[in-house]
Amino acid sequence: MTGAYLLCFLELSFAAFLILLLHSLRSYIGRTPFYLTLGTLLCFSYMVGAAGIQLDFTDTGVNISNTILQPPFMMALLIVYALDGTIEAQRLTIGAAALSGAYFFLALLSIHQSDWGGFVVNVDSKGFLHNLIDTQQNDIAGSMAAIMIDIIVLPVTFQLLRNWKMNVFVSVIGTLLLTQVIDTFVFSWISTLATDGVWLKARNLYFARLPSVVWLGILTSVYLNYNHIKEKAADRKSPLAYLKAMITSYSRGALMQEHTQEWEGRFRIFFENAQDIFFLVKKDGVIADFYVTEKMLQHF
Repeated sequence: MTGAYLLCFLELSFAAFLILLLHSLRSYIGRTPFYLTLGTLLCFSYMVGAAGIQLDFTDTGVNISNTILQPPFMMALLIVYALDGTIEAQRLTIGAAALSGAYFFLALLSIHQSDWGGFVVNVDSKGFLHNLIDTQQNDIAGSMAAIMIDIIVLPVTFQLLRNWKMNVFVSVIGTLLLTQVIDTFVFSWISTLATDGVWLKARNLYFARLPSVVWLGILTSVYLNYNHIKEKAADRKSPLAYLKAMITSYSRGALMQEHTQEWEGRFRIFFENAQDIFFLVKKDGVIADFYVTEKMLQHF
């Protein structure tokens, strides 16, 4: 079992470090590689979940998809929300929802194609396809439902803890642990079709995830502190603003307001830490206003 645990740790760490690396390089290579990697990771987790690969953690086993491959996606969403703002988190959320829906639809369509007339498929491949998708439909549906719950609950919980003046480490770990409670129950309830075994499966899955969540929480906290989250998240925001934005943010006025609020905070940080005097000058050269930081006033 030691080899199995080490392999899982390597897989988890590889996914986490790859996400952190691509996010840190987004200013140089763009955001596309970061989002493509997240989409690939999400689809791969569904495939592994459908294959039924399990870690022999208990007598019932624990699916590698939910324990190792999906938590890094939650880490990525938390980082995007904390550092890039609400709008980027919304885009990631919508992309994940669209990708999950497309994967589920195409998977079911592929099964029917192997049964309908007019299609030719190898007998062995047909059995493999049915075993990969058809027999694991409940687990796939449970994973997708859990992901959808996570992308709603996670930003709200994190913002709530930040508003309570919790430090970055406590906010991140608390958010991941509390989110996983809901995530684990939703997945277990759907995958077992609400049978009597739901609580046993949920308990085993939660404790199996616990080391992964703590390790990802440590990495996320270090990364957020390295990127000066305290300065970028200085303003308090309503925890429900994210949910409200999911419904109303895509009107032109709401988008402009959201962009203005986020850029206002960034410019405020820039002005307050600058070593210069800023002048607002009209076209005719008349000074309309000026701004002097407290640091500059100390020099006079």
